Amino acid sequence: MKNPTPFVEPLTLEYIRTEQIGSTLIMKLLGPFFISHSAAIDKSCQCDSKLEGISKVQFDFSELELYDSFLLIFLDELEAMILSRKIETEYINLNDTVRAFISVQRTAEENKIRKERLTVYKFIEIFGNGIVNKYKEMRQMIEFVGIIFKTMIKSILHPSLIRWKDFPNYFYTTGVNALPINVLIIILLGFITGWQGAIQLKQFGADQFLAPLVGFSIIRELSPIMVAIIVAGRSGSAFAAEIGTMKVSDELDSLDTMGFNKIAFLVMPRILALTIALPILVLICDLMGVVGGLIAGLATLNITIASYFYELSANLGMIDIMYGVVKAVVFGFMISIIGCFRGLQVTNNAESVGKNTTASVVSGIFIVIVIDALFVVLYDQLF
Repeated sequence: MKNPTPFVEPLTLEYIRTEQIGSTLIMKLLGPFFISHSAAIDKSCQCDSKLEGISKVQFDFSELELYDSFLLIFLDELEAMILSRKIETEYINLNDTVRAFISVQRTAEENKIRKERLTVYKFIEIFGNGIVNKYKEMRQMIEFVGIIFKTMIKSILHPSLIRWKDFPNYFYTTGVNALPINVLIIILLGFITGWQGAIQLKQFGADQFLAPLVGFSIIRELSPIMVAIIVAGRSGSAFAAEIGTMKVSDELDSLDTMGFNKIAFLVMPRILALTIALPILVLICDLMGVVGGLIAGLATLNITIASYFYELSANLGMIDIMYGVVKAVVFGFMISIIGCFRGLQVTNNAESVGKNTTASVVSGIFIVIVIDALFVVLYDQLF
């Protein structure tokens, strides 16, 4: 006598057939599981009432032949509902084709989720690493400045440590070669400042105040900071690129092997040249900027050359000129230090040379603006 066929209660004869054996509910997937049938499948799948007393649900794929990606959507939603009731799920009678399809689709979905999570984690990681790297760079920079001052003291006692024959070359490239572009830019700035100031002063009949306006703007602020920014772009980047290229080509290692002090041999001539050249550039550009303002004043106001320079000398003192010169000395010192520091940070590849050369310009301009802000505050407090 044959065993009696277990009772089968169809949820839907077309898509799913359920069968309960003990505390296990078997859901046989018949299909077709196409997205075009999604409304009918969702409507037919009413299994909430079948889960009472069930400890395990098995999905039987033995008769499934037709399906598309909607099969995974359906299974995910149904499994989520079943698992929320703390009921175990299991796949049975999976053929290789269905197993491969589910595996590929689920892997792609997991990778997408992982990638979204990694994007957030990576942002946090990049942000954190950036802070750590900047902290390390700051420490290295402070140590480098300390080494520079130590070498300077040694050089006072032993001047032969510095390669003096390189000094004229660096002074020429950082100072003389930079003069034309700096003079042109400062004359234009003086002209622009004078023209704009003249338009405003003319309305009040205050023509005599044009010279002090241009003088204070150019001599105290515009000339030092603009010259420093241009030099940071020219000389600071050049120092970083030169020293970085020497490091890539193992020339720095050769100097260490031969017992040379690379700070005194390479860095000090550059620092001294730029520190001396920059204030001289600023003094020349001060005069050119004032001349630019004079040209604007002669073109727009009823003034003379004599009255212009008289008002300029009456309102500006030597302390104002020295204020700009002292700033220029500090700017030149810091720009050269940053350029050399970035060059020594280069690793043994060409990409690092480009990155550190760019970083030298950005860091140089940033430190110039920060120092200028500090000078403004200190000058206001002291004078």
